Amino acid sequence: MSFSPVEDLHATPKEVNSEDKNDVETASTSSISSSASLLVDIMCGSKDDEDSEAESDEWDRPAVDDDEVIKQREEIIKSLRILGYPAFLEKHVFEQQVPIRLILKKLGISLPTALDDFEDLDLLPLLKEVLKREASRRLKLPQYNTIDDVVKQLHKAKNVVVLVGAGISTSLGILDFRSDNGFYARLAQHGLSEPSEMFDIHTFREEPGIFYTFAKELLPETHHYSPSHAFIRLLEQKNKLSTLFTQNIDNLERETGLSEEKVVQCHGSFATATCIQCKHKVEGSLLYDDIRNQRLSYCTECNKPPVKKRKLTSASDRAFSDVYNGENEKEEEEEDIPQAGVMKPDITFFGEALPDQFFEKVGSGDLEKTDLLICIGTSLKVAPVSELISLVPASTPQIYISRTPVRHTQFDVNFISPFCDWVIVELCKRAGWLEDLEKLCNEPKCHTGAKNRAWNTSLDVRFHEPSTYYIKSKAEAEAEALCKERENVPGETENVYKDSIESDTNQTV
Repeated sequence: MSFSPVEDLHATPKEVNSEDKNDVETASTSSISSSASLLVDIMCGSKDDEDSEAESDEWDRPAVDDDEVIKQREEIIKSLRILGYPAFLEKHVFEQQVPIRLILKKLGISLPTALDDFEDLDLLPLLKEVLKREASRRLKLPQYNTIDDVVKQLHKAKNVVVLVGAGISTSLGILDFRSDNGFYARLAQHGLSEPSEMFDIHTFREEPGIFYTFAKELLPETHHYSPSHAFIRLLEQKNKLSTLFTQNIDNLERETGLSEEKVVQCHGSFATATCIQCKHKVEGSLLYDDIRNQRLSYCTECNKPPVKKRKLTSASDRAFSDVYNGENEKEEEEEDIPQAGVMKPDITFFGEALPDQFFEKVGSGDLEKTDLLICIGTSLKVAPVSELISLVPASTPQIYISRTPVRHTQFDVNFISPFCDWVIVELCKRAGWLEDLEKLCNEPKCHTGAKNRAWNTSLDVRFHEPSTYYIKSKAEAEAEALCKERENVPGETENVYKDSIESDTNQTV
């Protein structure tokens, strides 16, 4: 297999010798460090795509569509797996002098603007980390491709690990984080240039008002769970659930009656709150009124005036003190005035360690026994939780259920749907578990609107080779088909699509 030198880019890399290689590898490039979170953020910043086994023999051929992008990327991955990443670098970077930026681009990596001024060769440490990650990435298991394969594994599995994100709660009206209409997008609309700063612990300590301004958007407005939450409880009832790892902070998983020992709150929750000054802990609900009214919530313990103990003195001593030390005593009394600390909900901010429970579970050896992994409603972009999928045995089937695909890892079967609940109902129907799921969804704590949507919506299920299902409402599918028919009629397409979706929603919620 050979790659031709790049001809469509005018920038030519400088000559490289062995000394240059060593210099580059030991250069200080802290801004492109190999930390997992940075690498995942960079790798996930590009467009999601699906895997393909087609090949291309030219570096310089421009991609004309999404399929072509996939083909070129897969050809690079194929070469990487054949050569290994050191030989890949030697051949393509040092011998053929293919620009590193081009290789990253063909791999689907969108570089942040902070790296615009870096010399091409300065990006070598980043390329090495990307290639090592790709070379060690779990490969899809070829024997699992269809929904029937998933159903068989549901019946067979005895140690199911479930990893969930905000997408599991969107049917309840709770925002996810990274979708086009998610929480971060809303923050950006309000002028917060870096939305993730809201959850930065250093920012919170300096300006807690930023968090309190926007936190009401995340505050749980409901204590009702979704059919997807009920499915996890169903797995426990059938003695199949090993562990639920949840990245959500709404604590809704517990509303299903799920056993506490089965749940790992990876990012904490609003259930409790702690003073950042004296560490006094309270029920999180005590902060809700302040959060909803966008005002800081202060610690009641810090606000208590301290008990002052004064040494008994003679009258002359007191007089002497009044004359010579009156000013100092006044200053001392001023220093005794308490300064209340700000209360912080016990959710894990960027810059904070994850709860001990997470690391205890990861280190317990339980993950090695996993015989089925199901990821629901998560983009897998936040380390170290995103790395959980690499800690289960490579032979363990992995299932992905979410609104959009992921491209930085390979799942065996993918279910892409606007609502995870639709996928869950379809799986339970085929597994013969629908009646069991319905019992849980008939409980008072199950969200009525989410339940009605899940049960009453006619679904359009389409299979895309090799192993991806797209599940949407039939009304939406029909609207899309109608849009294609009318795509040449100005002004009609968008209205037809919108009206159809609203009609479907009004019918089922």
